[in-house]
Amino acid sequence: MALGVTGPVLPRDRPPYDVRKAMPYFGYEQYDFDIPTAETCDVYGRFLIRIEEINQSLRIIAQGCDKLRRRRRAR
Repeated sequence: MALGVTGPVLPRDRPPYDVRKAMPYFGYEQYDFDIPTAETCDVYGRFLIRIEEINQSLRIIAQGCDKLRRRRRAR
């Protein structure tokens, strides 16, 4: 992490780390999402993490859309 390595390339013996949770920016603190991890450090494990990152991104987008809908209805 001292070298800026995060996500799928971070060794599995390290704690899960995501800059959006550690130092939130652009309102990420308002959204509920998980930090993807895998049991293995091989290519397949990294692939699984990437797929889960996509799922978590979709989760954040859905929450943002819900916020916009509620704000629109409040007007």
